[in-house]
Amino acid sequence: MSHPEKTRLVWTDASWRRSAELWIRERLGDLGRELVAPVEQPHVRAWGTVMRVRTDGGPLWFKASIAPLAYEAPLLEALAAHAPGRVPRLVAADVSRAWMLMEDAGTRLTDLHPDGPPVEMWREFLPVYAQLQLDVAAASADLVGRGVPDRTLPVLLDGLERVLANDRLVRPATGRGLEADELRRLRALGPHLAEALDVVGALGLPDSVQHDDLHAWNVCVGSGGYSFIDWGDASIAQPLLSLYVPLAHVGPGRAAEARDAYLEPWTAVRPHGELVAACDAAILLAQLTGVLKWELINSVLSDDERTGYEDVIPKRLRHLLELACA
Repeated sequence: MSHPEKTRLVWTDASWRRSAELWIRERLGDLGRELVAPVEQPHVRAWGTVMRVRTDGGPLWFKASIAPLAYEAPLLEALAAHAPGRVPRLVAADVSRAWMLMEDAGTRLTDLHPDGPPVEMWREFLPVYAQLQLDVAAASADLVGRGVPDRTLPVLLDGLERVLANDRLVRPATGRGLEADELRRLRALGPHLAEALDVVGALGLPDSVQHDDLHAWNVCVGSGGYSFIDWGDASIAQPLLSLYVPLAHVGPGRAAEARDAYLEPWTAVRPHGELVAACDAAILLAQLTGVLKWELINSVLSDDERTGYEDVIPKRLRHLLELACA
């Protein structure tokens, strides 16, 4: 199987690069800034690319995404309005092309701690992220109206059924697709998942933004404290579903500390013990939002473009089975 970076992608096409750099220069002109170094392209994936733009007014970042992820621009605008300083400031955008130009958000935690940040740092930034969710919750319905995916509890099971019925997603031509018995067991999870939906829903927490990729690569620290980048996987969902990714990265030995730090702001809504009791159900349901974000990405990628990622959904569904049977 070829490495995904070797697949021919639009983001590395010379004519696309020229068009993107022209747009960047025009936006810099609007801002009264000039380039001081060639535009760099350090990050390329099938679903998007990021470019570093060094200017006389400081560094900026350009991001281009596939069309289904164009909601990231209005989402960033809303997050900046409701939680100032917690996301990179958007200085220009072309939503029709899913292009954005953003201020630098600071130093990524992985650059400060290449082997992973200490748990003390997770305990610092997770409640900051939880407070962001609290602050933006009132705008959730508006954000769905502006294109942010709706992955609230009532739609999750329908989304799972839709994915399981799509052979291209669960039985890709390459990679290890799901076996018939695995598909049968997944379809039989309905009552178990419905119980998890009831457990999380009974908390009465407001739907809010759910980053769905909250690890140390997507957390920055600067003069204003912690900020969060790369919202292309985000959705509107029950907020506790955000716990799955950070706890998977912290590791089991310190997961309880990180979990409790994240939950602390939510104790303004529900008692700590009730929140803890619902966390396993939330982590189980987070597998569904994880599957659905990949369904969205796959909706516009050709088989060639998704080379190297075609078995992501089967792997996530197998993990769902593992968690459900634990």
